[in-house]
Amino acid sequence: MVKVQDYIDQNYPKAQRVRVQKLDLRNLDLEEQEYSQKEQTKEIILSGIEFEQPSELIISDYPNVKEIKTEGYFQNEILNITKVTINNCPRLEEVCIPNFSNQFLSLHHLPSLKKFHCGYGKLTGRLDLTPFANLESVHCFGNQFTEINLPAEKLEELAASGNNFGQRDLSFLGHLVNLKVLQIGNNQLIGSLKHLKNLNKLNFLTICDTDIASGLEYLSDELTIGINCYTTKTPAGKVQAIAKQLAPCYNNVSA
Repeated sequence: MVKVQDYIDQNYPKAQRVRVQKLDLRNLDLEEQEYSQKEQTKEIILSGIEFEQPSELIISDYPNVKEIKTEGYFQNEILNITKVTINNCPRLEEVCIPNFSNQFLSLHHLPSLKKFHCGYGKLTGRLDLTPFANLESVHCFGNQFTEINLPAEKLEELAASGNNFGQRDLSFLGHLVNLKVLQIGNNQLIGSLKHLKNLNKLNFLTICDTDIASGLEYLSDELTIGINCYTTKTPAGKVQAIAKQLAPCYNNVSA
């Protein structure tokens, strides 16, 4: 069993740590779970990490790290870890951990975070990203989130299809006026698109397999070609009413 601190001490002696640019933690069998005070690390790769017993993985106090990610589609699981905490990384801009098979992810004190991607994971409950005002891109599709709260300042892309938002309208998205891409299909969303009327920069929208049934008139004409609203469920979702409204537009494009 290799302990994280032992691994770091062996491979990154204190005298050399000032030159470390990447801390690669792939395919290690880890027991110790805390990383801290590695001042020159710019990138952390989390892939193929396995703990001996259910544990919390803590990544904390990296003043210069800019990216935390997984690599390799089949090797990127972090196994036997019930929670990952990323804390106090003031220059961290990207967290990209798709296929995250753990139950809890905790993010704190990340003022520079621009990109948060955790698609096709097993994350549940409420996702609150409002403290991260610099977020530009959020991918959280394919999880089991029941609620999502987002900052409005700079967010341009939200991919949240395939979660468990329950029966609710789109009012929770109306403040995201800088969105260009919005994917919220395969959720139990209902009501009208009117809540998106102030999203004037939107150029691509996915509402497939929802019960959003009206409000197309509140969106710009330029957006209508960029709407995905097919239905694959039986019985079909109410979104098919919007699909019928858009059919002439698609026919004209095909012609």
